[in-house]
Amino acid sequence: MELGVLTQHQDCRLEELLQRYKQEITPTKKGAVQERYRIDKLCRHPIGEIRISDLASHHIVQYRDERAKTASGRTVLKDLLLISHAIKTAQREWGFELPSNPVHNVNKPPVNKPRDRRLEEGEEERLFQICKQSSNHWFIPLVQVAIETGTEEESCCLLHGTTCIWIKAGFISP
Repeated sequence: MELGVLTQHQDCRLEELLQRYKQEITPTKKGAVQERYRIDKLCRHPIGEIRISDLASHHIVQYRDERAKTASGRTVLKDLLLISHAIKTAQREWGFELPSNPVHNVNKPPVNKPRDRRLEEGEEERLFQICKQSSNHWFIPLVQVAIETGTEEESCCLLHGTTCIWIKAGFISP
């Protein structure tokens, strides 16, 4: 076999490579649940249809730019790192002989700066006064946890009746 030329059995679509990665590598990771979700989303994207032998940096750039329209820089970066690691695993552990990893030649998106706003004097007291007006008995403890942990608003939860739906963690608690 020539270096950089895949055999018929090694050449596959990115989706197939990511599915194998999801089965063999992802379960060993701490964030396996989140990574499975990320892989499934990548597999539904048109980039998943591209054969590994045809995958080039311009495909990655196109994906990055399209994804950046609807996701944060950090999310796009995680997607790119996942694709890169799947390709690297295929090269190092599964015998895929690729000339290079197309993700390495792509500029990574800027990662959003973390927020550092702090409550000013009197804001916490006013906030809890307003919270006490809620009929939901979970509202005050939720706000206390959010303040103590620095949780962003969209990462906290949606309150709907007596159901708290955690957005980021996917946790639903009655």
